[in-house]
Amino acid sequence: MDGSCLVLIFSPNRDYSLPPSNTKTPDIASASVPATIAARCHPFWLPLIFTVSPNSFRAVNLFAWTQGGMIQLNVLAPSLLALAAIPGFVARGKGTLINISSVLALAPEGFNGSYSGTKAYILNLSLRLQQEIASKGVRIQVVLPGAIRTAIWKKAGTDIATLPPGILMDADEMVDAALVGLDRGETVTIPSLPNIADWQAYESARQNLFPNLSLNSPAARYRSAAA
Repeated sequence: MDGSCLVLIFSPNRDYSLPPSNTKTPDIASASVPATIAARCHPFWLPLIFTVSPNSFRAVNLFAWTQGGMIQLNVLAPSLLALAAIPGFVARGKGTLINISSVLALAPEGFNGSYSGTKAYILNLSLRLQQEIASKGVRIQVVLPGAIRTAIWKKAGTDIATLPPGILMDADEMVDAALVGLDRGETVTIPSLPNIADWQAYESARQNLFPNLSLNSPAARYRSAAA
């Protein structure tokens, strides 16, 4: 967990004939890489685990990151890679896709609004995909980690020693927690959250809004001018 962008689990018994350069960690912030990976690997997706983890990446300075690069990494890349993986999963009737979002998807006040917005996209994408393909034997999990103790902080120009130790989780612990959540059948896993009932209450409140979000007339409070 030193900044890998992508983990692909393939069959150990198949020769994919990929050149050695493809064994390096791909930089999915590059505009061309996700489409290239999708095109080259599409025939080989296995019904195991395909993990896109754009929450950690190589050589990207968060504070000098362009909007386009952020969207490429956190929106376009997971979308293209999911599009490449899922058809094979569906065809085989099994498969698991794990996306890494962030707790900032639920707390935009905590950081840059554009960044948290792209993380919310990953959450929404994952929830919708799960709804669409769960009946086909395919599972979607989205993990929402908080701050993780990795080399990303140094690369972003932040001294990790200046951060409150109580908010930093070791990467290995985060991964272990995510896999426990996967084993328990969770669609959304928040490794730091002590009480799962808090997430369930949040999700229940969100679902309760849905029947009234699109009606043929404004709510009563908007039908008269403010006093």
